Amino acid sequence: MDTTIAPLHDGAHATTARAGASLIARKLRIAARRLLASWLRRRQAARMRAELRAVDARALRDLGFDRSEIDSVVAEISGDAERTRVTSRRARCHPLH
Repeated sequence: MDTTIAPLHDGAHATTARAGASLIARKLRIAARRLLASWLRRRQAARMRAELRAVDARALRDLGFDRSEIDSVVAEISGDAERTRVTSRRARCHPLH
């Protein structure tokens, strides 16, 4: 029984190498996009946090939360924490017939 393995000819090796390089490049692009999206989400959350900290306590109460909840609210809005607050939508006004 012959147990030797026939070597790949140069064309097959080059094709395999290109496919491997293409796969690596694709995975790097996916990782870069995820990293960028995460960075942008964190920057947006930091801006939101800063904006809310600049709002006075009365206005925050009008929005439905206390100053101590700013980090929690921002985490929920940015998707870094599970949404636990009850939200409501403004009812659409329908003209009377």
